[in-house]
Amino acid sequence: MNDSSNLSKDEIQKIVTQKIKNNTKFLDQINQYLHNQGIEIVKRYEIVNNVLLERDATNLTCSETIEWVKNKLSLVTIEKNEIYQIVFMFFGNRHFKKQLDQFYTPMSICNFINTLLIPGKKAIDPACGTGDLLNQYMGNITLVDKSDSVLEMTKFIKRNGTATIEHKDSLKDLFDYEKQFDYCVMNPPFGTKTIETNIDVLNKYELGKGKEKQEIGLLFVELGLRLLNKNGILFAIVPNGYLGNTKGDYIKMREMVINKYTLLGVIKLPDNAFNRSGTGVATSILIIQNKKPRKDYHIFIGDVKDIGYILNKKNTPIKYKINNEGYYEHDASLNPIVDENLSNIQKSLYKFVEKKKTHNLLFTPILSKCKYESFKKSELNANLIFDIKRYLDTFKKTVKILKKKCKTINEYCDNNANFKFTKKAGEYAYIDIKSVNTPLYKPNTYPNVTLPGRARYMVIKNDILISKLKGKISFTIITENRENLVVSNGFSVIRPKDKKSLVIIFANLFTEAFKIQHQSMVTGSIMETLSDDDIKNIYIKEDIDNDKYETILSSITILNRELITLG
Repeated sequence: MNDSSNLSKDEIQKIVTQKIKNNTKFLDQINQYLHNQGIEIVKRYEIVNNVLLERDATNLTCSETIEWVKNKLSLVTIEKNEIYQIVFMFFGNRHFKKQLDQFYTPMSICNFINTLLIPGKKAIDPACGTGDLLNQYMGNITLVDKSDSVLEMTKFIKRNGTATIEHKDSLKDLFDYEKQFDYCVMNPPFGTKTIETNIDVLNKYELGKGKEKQEIGLLFVELGLRLLNKNGILFAIVPNGYLGNTKGDYIKMREMVINKYTLLGVIKLPDNAFNRSGTGVATSILIIQNKKPRKDYHIFIGDVKDIGYILNKKNTPIKYKINNEGYYEHDASLNPIVDENLSNIQKSLYKFVEKKKTHNLLFTPILSKCKYESFKKSELNANLIFDIKRYLDTFKKTVKILKKKCKTINEYCDNNANFKFTKKAGEYAYIDIKSVNTPLYKPNTYPNVTLPGRARYMVIKNDILISKLKGKISFTIITENRENLVVSNGFSVIRPKDKKSLVIIFANLFTEAFKIQHQSMVTGSIMETLSDDDIKNIYIKEDIDNDKYETILSSITILNRELITLG
């Protein structure tokens, strides 16, 4: 332990910053050193791996080199499983001539799942890739993948438990394993282009029967559930589109879960959690138990903001906590502290498991006060939305307050309005998201033959446009009577039923309550959006400063006219 009692803040920060540098650069430095010694790539990996595992490496290189590597690794403060993954990804990319990032699951997520598994049981990952999800589990592990070259890499990874590695097409070849496992963990291939077309395979699945094709990810969720024994638990990392998309197959998957199993929890991961793998898909962890569902029960929800990595940087380096003074936070040994809230979600889930007496999940009793969030099965609507945003306390409390004295946008609308149009010869003025600088707009002109396909709605003066996308909410009001003025389907178009309603709706677009409701109801994996009906169901206040917003509207009318005139 470092004695920091006589050190200044700046001196402490110098030590902490050096440790961060050690954590970041250690492998580049080791690799360069071994390269300079004339050691080829495979032996470099074996030397580092043997040192990490405290095995004899003198058959690979001299004692002096081994001691140099040991010393360099001794300066690294990140936990060992993280180091194993970094080392394997680094050397594996070179040795196997394959970009391993595509098989990468952040170690903090793997750690989180493994802390919930009771040791000594049977666990399977049927889409294992390099097997990271279970490499810390102390139990009987089965790893399956259809890629022989991936499994070749998987054999090189250090594990805590006993692993059986199998080369099989899981969707076709694992039916003999049904009802055999206490745990199934998976981060399966997903996406509308990642599909199964083999009719014989499809007909073995409730979600594939009678179809010509089906998303592989959906079939894997069903397979995972079928592999579980009684009270077995599935941990499935899935795109958020599976949780909120209202198309038939996604709803059917959610119906299967709710009608046949017990949904224990849904944990939302940060939007760019898999950025290193080259995907910006928003994901969540579904936790589902093979247990006959009760009529109503509580479902745990967790909103993970940080998983310990800088997700918008190349290679997603480890993220460290910085305090309000701009200094790195550290522990008593002056080791930098990783910035993550998965550990807080873990404690909340422990509390939930303890209180609800959930069978087959490991937990540590939490003596301190620890709150968790949940929603009841009975709160699910007809579309069975699993996306947690609309069940979080922030949203529920906002709506509860507004419901008592407010109406929805729908009650201020002309609900007979029709915005559809048939394209005809001539020019169109077109407004898309880029044309709006809230609350102003500036349309672009197109001849009918080049009008973008997203131009779906024709609008008139006093129509309100509200963007459907997650993130910054764009909105504007049409302030002119203009022929052939059309807008993108990225907007929801609201036609107020009168001038008073126009001002009320417009005033509420600036409020925090509107923003909370809008952002809590978006669903999807990549382009998260909400529906026209969702926007119309947002609650708004009627008690506004009418004169203030009428003045703003008048100013917007003048500014929009000037912008259009300037062209």
